[in-house]
Amino acid sequence: MQSVPNQNFGLNFQEFETLVRRLRAGDETLFDHIFRKHFEDCRRFLVYEKKVPTDDAYDLTIDTILDFRDLLIAGKINYGNMRFLFTRMAFTTWLKRANKNAKTSDIDDLKLDFADDIAIDWDDDTHNALGKAWGLLEKKCQETLRLRYYDNLQIQQIAELREAKANSVTQENKRCMTALKQYFFQNYVV
Repeated sequence: MQSVPNQNFGLNFQEFETLVRRLRAGDETLFDHIFRKHFEDCRRFLVYEKKVPTDDAYDLTIDTILDFRDLLIAGKINYGNMRFLFTRMAFTTWLKRANKNAKTSDIDDLKLDFADDIAIDWDDDTHNALGKAWGLLEKKCQETLRLRYYDNLQIQQIAELREAKANSVTQENKRCMTALKQYFFQNYVV
């Protein structure tokens, strides 16, 4: 298998397999050496490229190292652009944490987008109607709306997570919200 050393923390395929074998046997020497060497690269990427606060970038990099190690041992990471995966994991974790503080619940956040359609009394029946509507949505719509309204991510952030264009995410968000409203009003009795 062809390798670009920088993409795989300087490891060729055989060295990668040795790393995983050693980790599974409890020997973390090689892993520690590799990730200490690349720790600063990831931290710097988060701070300068993604504008993550310095203290958060440090903590995220440490947490990502531990998560990455667990995924290697579990056999969930294959040889290939591991450096990209590593920095992507760190940035995704930061997005989730940064927006976690603002969330309340799926329904509470979605209520705001229904406000202009009709005067809605948000009682138990209304919550139940919205819950039924939510269950009728396709999984991708649920994920999109959850990221947008529950995790409070901006369209551009969702696009980065999905490696998609912001216009596509905007259109999907509109389509999914329209579907949710249609399902809701089918179940909601004024």
